[in-house]
Amino acid sequence: MHCAKLREVDTTTLLTHALALANTEVYVPIVDMPRDATGEPNDAPPSMRFLLIKSLETDLEPKTMGIMEPTEFLEDGDGKTKRRPNLETPRVLDGPLDVLLMPGLGFEKTGARLGRGGGFYDAWLERYFKKCDDKSWVRPPTLALAYDAQILSPGTVPMSAFDQYVDALCTADAGVLVCTPEGKRALRGTDP
Repeated sequence: MHCAKLREVDTTTLLTHALALANTEVYVPIVDMPRDATGEPNDAPPSMRFLLIKSLETDLEPKTMGIMEPTEFLEDGDGKTKRRPNLETPRVLDGPLDVLLMPGLGFEKTGARLGRGGGFYDAWLERYFKKCDDKSWVRPPTLALAYDAQILSPGTVPMSAFDQYVDALCTADAGVLVCTPEGKRALRGTDP
């Protein structure tokens, strides 16, 4: 989900089309702020999960900065609610994702990505890619939707050892810019 206040590329049309496809699951991030046993905030770092959504109209609620996040529970059709499926818990149809959309403030054509400083996506990707490796799955490509002005000169984006690169960038003017060998493999639809 994009954040209009942060001037991110609007993902509404893309998500609407994805949700309309047969046999497609769409997962959206939710940030968990750490709390102690009494419910008070503590000093632990926040974490992020990806929860299944079926509708942009009924499955999301505004959170920090107006960012739409999934509600914790999902209607089962019989008027009952159940916990929304989480990508990190075992599922009946367990398999890798097809693609991961990544937000960011700035990018380089190398795939270097400048996030917002929380490290949420980087930490989640590290866990998810470990799961892919443990299960011998092909890692899904990471794609960033960006405005042309967000594509910066080489060496501009500071990267630490924990930062994750994106495999491809997509802008309105430049189209798809492949950044990594994984991005090239995904774009061509070939095996590694």
